[in-house]
Amino acid sequence: MDWLVREVSVSFTGNRYPVHIGWLIVQVLCASLFWLFMYAALCLSMPRFRCEWHCRIVTAVHALIVSALAFLDVFIIGRIPFYHKNQVLPYTELERLIFTASLGYFIFDISWCLYYQTEGPFMLFHHAMSILGLAGTLLMGKCGAEMAATVGGTEVTNPVLQLRWFLREQGFTGTRLMMGVEVLFMVSFGVMRLLLGGALIISYFTNPHTELLGRLAAVVIYGIGVIFYAQLCSYCMHRFRRRAPIVVASNGTAHHHLAQSVSDSSLVAASPAGGAGDSPIVSPAGVATVLSFSASSGDLNRALDTAGSSRKQH
Repeated sequence: MDWLVREVSVSFTGNRYPVHIGWLIVQVLCASLFWLFMYAALCLSMPRFRCEWHCRIVTAVHALIVSALAFLDVFIIGRIPFYHKNQVLPYTELERLIFTASLGYFIFDISWCLYYQTEGPFMLFHHAMSILGLAGTLLMGKCGAEMAATVGGTEVTNPVLQLRWFLREQGFTGTRLMMGVEVLFMVSFGVMRLLLGGALIISYFTNPHTELLGRLAAVVIYGIGVIFYAQLCSYCMHRFRRRAPIVVASNGTAHHHLAQSVSDSSLVAASPAGGAGDSPIVSPAGVATVLSFSASSGDLNRALDTAGSSRKQH
């Protein structure tokens, strides 16, 4: 148990001091309990809503909190990760708070997913990689600015995604409000995940002081974002095709320009494992649910694997 008393270097306003690993574990456990108690309180106070409703509220609250803290860290305090001088540095107290809160949330959320068996292999992989990345950053005691910006950038679009799900649950499907929320999510996701995320990766890879493990983690995180966005583009193509003009056949029967109207549920083509990563073919029912789940973290909490799975109740 000697590793529990090992120390990591934490900086705050230029001064460095040690933090015991055991104390970090206690903080992460407290964060997990905080999210669990919030979920339990929501379940008790709003029993008429199903469990997923409460879990999504917790997801949105977590995303709002860590995004605000990351914005404070990057733009107000000035820990801008695009500059080489701010990379591979010990994390600050604020950044440690961001990491422990997010790590505690992901532990809660992956436990929820395993208990209710709602997610496929890819989303569980996403959560596992998020947990490993945050835990590794806390244990190494460095790369604070980069990880804080990554967490904030991937979580800032999550509340918009949850808003779309809540609107759909309340019957706003097909409205201008829903379309506006979807467009907002598509644009913000592309800007944060692909444009700014790509710029951060370029800066990180051109820094000779960055380590191989950090570069590998950056590639994995960015790769997940690219796959998510590809799924979102498939969703947009599906929506566009559904709005194609109606053609009247010679027998007077109206047909869709691309295909006859068929129930989405009959077009689900989930892979045997139920994950989206197992098949390049995305079913209409799966694509229609892509914007309903955030990963997370990364993004984004539960979007990707639902493109190939219809196990959740919608």
